[in-house]
Amino acid sequence: MGRKISSFRGVLLGLLCCAASIGAYAQHASFYEQSFETIEFPPPGWARLSVVGDEQWTRDTSEARFGQASAFIRYDYPEGSDWLISPAFTVSAGDELSFYIRTEFSGYAPDELSVRVSRTGTQPADFVDEILNLQEGVNYPASDTWENHTLSLGAYDGETIHIAFHNTNGDGNGVYIDQVALGTRPQVDVGVFSIEAPEIMGEGAVEPRVVVYNGGLQDQPFTVRLEADGGYSSTRLVSSLALLEMETVTFDSWTPEPGTRTLTATVELAGDEIPANNTLAKSINVVSEFPNQGWVTKDPLPGAKWASAVAGFAAPGADHNNRLMVLAGKDASSNMVSDVLVYDPHAGSWSSLASAPQAVQQGQAFFAGEKVFLIGGYASGFNPLSGGNVQIYDIATDSWSTGTDMPVAVGDFAAAQYRDSLLYVIGGYNGSVDVNNVQVYDTETDQWHAATPFPGNLVAGARAGIALGKLVVVGGYSQTSGSQTKQAYVGEIGADFTSITWSQVQDYPGGSIGRHAGVSLSRAWSPYVYYTGGDPTGQGNSAIAETWAFNVETMAWEAGPPKPTVASNLMGWGTVEVDDVVYLATVGGYDGSNFLATSEWLALGPVAPPTTELSVVPAGEVHPIAGSISGGGVACGIGHAASVTPEAVSSAPPADVSFPYDMLEMNLQNCINGATVTVELRFPEDLPADAEYWKYGLLPGTQSAESGWYSIPLTINGSIATFELVDGGQGDNDGTANGFIQDPGGIGVASTNSGPGTGTGTGNSPVGIPAVSHWALMLMSLLLAGFGLRRLRH
Repeated sequence: MGRKISSFRGVLLGLLCCAASIGAYAQHASFYEQSFETIEFPPPGWARLSVVGDEQWTRDTSEARFGQASAFIRYDYPEGSDWLISPAFTVSAGDELSFYIRTEFSGYAPDELSVRVSRTGTQPADFVDEILNLQEGVNYPASDTWENHTLSLGAYDGETIHIAFHNTNGDGNGVYIDQVALGTRPQVDVGVFSIEAPEIMGEGAVEPRVVVYNGGLQDQPFTVRLEADGGYSSTRLVSSLALLEMETVTFDSWTPEPGTRTLTATVELAGDEIPANNTLAKSINVVSEFPNQGWVTKDPLPGAKWASAVAGFAAPGADHNNRLMVLAGKDASSNMVSDVLVYDPHAGSWSSLASAPQAVQQGQAFFAGEKVFLIGGYASGFNPLSGGNVQIYDIATDSWSTGTDMPVAVGDFAAAQYRDSLLYVIGGYNGSVDVNNVQVYDTETDQWHAATPFPGNLVAGARAGIALGKLVVVGGYSQTSGSQTKQAYVGEIGADFTSITWSQVQDYPGGSIGRHAGVSLSRAWSPYVYYTGGDPTGQGNSAIAETWAFNVETMAWEAGPPKPTVASNLMGWGTVEVDDVVYLATVGGYDGSNFLATSEWLALGPVAPPTTELSVVPAGEVHPIAGSISGGGVACGIGHAASVTPEAVSSAPPADVSFPYDMLEMNLQNCINGATVTVELRFPEDLPADAEYWKYGLLPGTQSAESGWYSIPLTINGSIATFELVDGGQGDNDGTANGFIQDPGGIGVASTNSGPGTGTGTGNSPVGIPAVSHWALMLMSLLLAGFGLRRLRH
C-alpha cells in the first residue's frame, strides 16, 4: 500500500478553537440530523460493528461536508466488512433519508456502500432491505467530491426503523459519510454550531467568532448575540443564509480577566421550529502570560533549512551560551545535508563550521562540557541512523568524533537535558513503529541507560524539556495509527536518574501538535518548559505560531506571544544569552508551503536569578534596613525596593501613628498566581512590641476600589519583623492574583510610643482607616445622623 503512505499523513483530531459544537445539530419529533461533530463516537444511539478486518467506523476531521467532522471507514487489507447503524426512528408520511458520501481515494475496487433498513433489530441479519447500493467504478462519487443521496422512506410509514451503512472493501478507497438526515426538514430553523474561541487562552483582547447555520428550508435574516460574564454583549445580523450553509460571525473585541469565563451565543428568529439548537455556551480558561520581553527577528540563515538540530553554546573563553549552532537537516531543495552553521549575535553574521560526519534530519543537539552532541535522526526517508548516531563536535578544535550508539535508534523524538550531562531521548520512530523507550545518554561517561518507559500514546514528533527535575513531554504524531495528539505528560525524575514517575497533565493548549519546538532552561530556579510552532494536523500542509509554557510548580499552562512566523519541523530552541538577556532561538522550518530561513528569538528577560534580598536606607538614618522574601515560587523575586516617606504614599497619613523608619515601597514579580510570600525585615534595633505593619492602598473586604490605611498581621522578634503578602489578597495593592505584588507599607507605632523599644508580639488584624481628617469624620457623622433621622419620618 505504498501509494497511500505519506509523511505525517493522518487525521485532524479537531480544531481547538471550535471544540464546543453540537453533533445531532437539528432534531425534533419528526426530524433527526447527525453530522458527527461531537468527540463521542459512535454518537448516542448509534452503533458500529466490524465483521471482517481490523478497521471500523470512526469520527474523522480530515474531511467534512458540514462542520468539521464526518464518519469514516478506512480501507482494509486484505478485506473489510463494517456496519454503522443509526438510532431508531419512527417514520411519518413524506419522510426521507438524506446523506452525503465522499471517498478518501478513488479507483481502488472493490469498495461498496450498501444502505439498508431494519424493521426489527440492529444485528446485520436484521437489515434485509437494501434501499441503495453504491460501488467503486459504478456509481461512487467523483474524486474529491461530496455527493448527496436522498431516498424516500414511504414504504415504512408508521414503522420504527434503523438505517445501516454497510461498507465492504478489499484494500479499497476509504469512505466518508456526513449530514445523515431522517424525516421531514423544518421550514424555519437556525442554530449555533460553534463558538470559535480557544478553551484556554492568554490574557489580552480577542475578537470572538461564532459559527451559525441554517437548517431550515426558508432563508430569512436573523440576529446572533454573544454574551460573557462581566457584562460583555455584542449583537450581529445575518442577512441571508441558504439551506445547510454556515457563516462565521465576528463580534466586538473581548478582554476577559484571568480565570474561568463563559461565552454564550444565541440566535433569534421568529417561528424557529427547533429552539433547542439556538443557544450554545463555552467555558474558557484565561491564563496569565509567562515572563517574557517579546520576539525579536535576527539575521536570517544563508539559505532555508528545516528539520535541523539547534543548540546554543559557549564559544571558547565564554562563561555563557553566546553562540547559536544549526546542525544538519534539510535544505530548500529537501536535500539532506551535514553542514553546520554558527551565528554570532554580536557580529550579526553566520559562518560555517566543520560538517557533521553523517547527514541527518529530525535529530536533536545539546551543549555539554565544551562539546555539542548531535543525537539520532533519520539517515534516509524515515530510516534512523543506526551507526554513528551520537556525533560529537569539539568546539575548541572544530572537529568531530562519535560516541556510543543509541541502543534503540530513532528519529523525530522528544529530548531534554538534565544536570548538564544527562540527555533524555523519549519515544520516536525506529523505522517500523513508534516506541515508548526513554533512553538516557551520559555525556561524561559516554554510556546509555534505560529509564522508565513513556506511558502515553506512542508517537514521533513530540517535544520535551526538563525543569526542576520534571520532564515534560508534549504532543506527537503516531506513524502507525495515523493520528496527531495533544497529550502532555510530566515525569518526575528520582534520585536514580533512570527512575521516572509519570503522570498525565492538562492537554497542550495549542491543540494537536507535532514537530514543534520545545526547550527548558538549565537554571535551578526556572520552572518553565517552553513550546512554540508546530504542525497541527500531521499532514505537513499547515503550521501554527502559538507559544506556551508549562509551569512545573503550578502544573499549569501559561501563555506567550505568538511566534512571528508560523513554522513546523522545528527541532528545538537554542538558548543564547546576549547582553545579560536570555533568548530562545528558533531558525528555519516549514510553514506548510515554503521552507524558511527565518531566525526568530523569544526574549525571556534578565539572565540573573530572581532577587530575594533587599537593603534600603530610610531618610535620615545611617543604618540600612535589610530584608528577604521566601515562598511564591522559584522565580518569585523583588523587582523594586526603596524607602519612601508616608507623605509620598498618601497626603494624609493615619493620625496618631508614626513611621520611625519611613515606608518600604516594594514590588514582587514572577510569583505563582495567588501565592503567599513571607517577608522578613531586619532593623538596626529592637522594635516595640505593639508595632504594626501599616499599608496604604486598596482596603481589604471593600466592594469598590476604595483606598485607605490599614494594618496587616505582623510578628515581631526583637529587631526582626515578619509578615505575609498574598498575591491578589492581603497586602497586594493591585488586588489581582497575577503574579505581581505591590506593597507600599511600613512599621508604624502609636504616637504615644513612637520610638524603638524592645519586646516581641504580633500585629493586629486589618483595620481600615480612611485618609481624612478628624473634622471631616465628625462632619460625615453629623450628616449621616441627619440622614437617618429623615428616614425615620416615613
